[in-house]
Amino acid sequence: MVFRYFVNERPYDGVLVSRDELKKGEKFTIRYNPAHPDQNNSLETKLEWMSDTALWTYFYLLAALIVASALAGAFFLR
Repeated sequence: MVFRYFVNERPYDGVLVSRDELKKGEKFTIRYNPAHPDQNNSLETKLEWMSDTALWTYFYLLAALIVASALAGAFFLR
């Protein structure tokens, strides 16, 4: 569930993952970093650090697989 909260009248968004079903408009507690209000304890913020790392890891693994396939193909087609 996507939620919006306000700090100093500025809106911020997050994604809530909960086992408990919440109804639209129902209130719940979140934690956020006062120095960086966009950082909260939602799933979106927790996964944010991983997204760039995972993307680059995937890119390098894919590049390595392509190079390895090309080298194997060149070796076996001789």
